[in-house]
Amino acid sequence: MLVPMALEAMATRFELVVCGAREPMLRRAGARALEEVEIADRQLSRFRRDSVVAFLEREAMLRPVRVLPEIFELLLLCKEAHRQSGGAFDISIGARMEELGFHETVNREADEQCMKDSPQSRRGARTRRESNRPGEARGLEALELREESCEVVLHGRIKLDLGGVGKGYAIDRAVEVLREEGVRSAFLHGGTSSVFALGAPPGQAAWKVGLRNPSGADVEICLEDRALSVSSTHGRRRWIDGELKSHVIDPRDGSPLGGECVAAVVHPTAARAEVWSTALLVLGPDFVVPDPQATSLYLSAQSRMALHGAEQRLFRTRQAPFAGAITGK
Repeated sequence: MLVPMALEAMATRFELVVCGAREPMLRRAGARALEEVEIADRQLSRFRRDSVVAFLEREAMLRPVRVLPEIFELLLLCKEAHRQSGGAFDISIGARMEELGFHETVNREADEQCMKDSPQSRRGARTRRESNRPGEARGLEALELREESCEVVLHGRIKLDLGGVGKGYAIDRAVEVLREEGVRSAFLHGGTSSVFALGAPPGQAAWKVGLRNPSGADVEICLEDRALSVSSTHGRRRWIDGELKSHVIDPRDGSPLGGECVAAVVHPTAARAEVWSTALLVLGPDFVVPDPQATSLYLSAQSRMALHGAEQRLFRTRQAPFAGAITGK
């Protein structure tokens, strides 16, 4: 039995198929899993003034803020990926994304809420409207993570944007619930760009996902207990300086990516797959993901292709095009 379910969250659509013999159990498990996606949305959204992200931006410059262990681990992952990618993955790009028109401005609402709080918070609201002072830390240099206490401190004014990892985090939380509920076969995706394949579908060896190749035959990816993230220059675009540019930017210089390229990463966890597909898209085909559990594929309209990692057997070209192949976020 296959039970489909869906949810609108994180400005996209999450779709889940759970497989098994008992429909009531499957529906209960699926509902709990999608509830985890909703919780993740409330935690990480830049567009909610009650999110963890908004709270950190308001308060963590004023005092250490303790966060949930799972949020702290996510921030640790982001900071480590920033270091390992040479800055190509960066969650401190919120201000630049707003400048380019890819985000709504939400700080005004956050500040209005701040003004209802303590005098200390009101002073913080004024501080955030100012530019970084000389000598003040910038970017992720401003983010201090205190592992012994799960506390976050900001030593400079930054706007956090977890769009390059949020769906993966939500999917990992949902899959954890599915496993707790005893589900052995399921398929979950967020916006078709972040995927987790739990087990295999009934009667088959693996879940199969199609990836659109901008320069040749489509690619088939076989997944079993694996996550897949696909980042691309498709999706949201804007005309900038007379050129059509992607919503993905190179954090090192703030420039939006152009051209037609796709980066796909398979990993046992969806959050790490999403982090590394984002970095790979920025860094290009010569970048080898510094994670032994990751397998990556880079494709471009200029027929450039690079496949790295231990599980390259999961990727294979397909002569007949897929009807609904993934193009990426």
